[in-house]
Amino acid sequence: MMKIFPTRISDPVANLAKQLHPKHWRELGRFFRNHKWERDDDGDLLISHARIHGEYETVAPDGLGTVVTPNLLTTEGCNHILSATIAGGTQYTTWYIAPFSGTDTPLDTWTASSFATAATELSTTYSEATRVAFNESAPSSKSTNNTANPAVFTAATDSVTIWGVGLLSHSTKRSTSGVLLSAAKYGSARTLPTSGDTLGVKYTLTLANS
Repeated sequence: MMKIFPTRISDPVANLAKQLHPKHWRELGRFFRNHKWERDDDGDLLISHARIHGEYETVAPDGLGTVVTPNLLTTEGCNHILSATIAGGTQYTTWYIAPFSGTDTPLDTWTASSFATAATELSTTYSEATRVAFNESAPSSKSTNNTANPAVFTAATDSVTIWGVGLLSHSTKRSTSGVLLSAAKYGSARTLPTSGDTLGVKYTLTLANS
């Protein structure tokens, strides 16, 4: 008999996904493949019995304080969740947050291969050598987050403008490999006025039976 889940899942996203009731997963895969899913006004993805929700919380010295922005989970990201959880597909032990300066609204057709160009991913204007790791907590109550260890981006120049972020499986800045799980565009740009200023990013991903 085929196992619904592998005995050991190293991918934190897939590990979170397996907390949904196993009897729903085959059905979820079928509904998603047949495009029988929808989004609500908050950007949550609704597939049959499951609700998938993610949001980014950012803070910067730009006078806007702490801002919470719902994400968009891409088709590529949802396919990854289903593949890594059900079909024994590729798993990634670490995910990475990448900032972008483009003003286009993220689309569910965005992928890791198109993200750098479509979003105008930043690379030289922050001093970290790579995209910054998403150091997540152990999944609990069907949710995982990096609240205890936010991703931090340090301005390498004055007047850095950031319009949003994405969560990707590869660390190299502007890489076109791997998976783009989610992306979010802020309602207003976050700015880092002076070199050395920082943007802190927390991300929470929740998968639950609706």
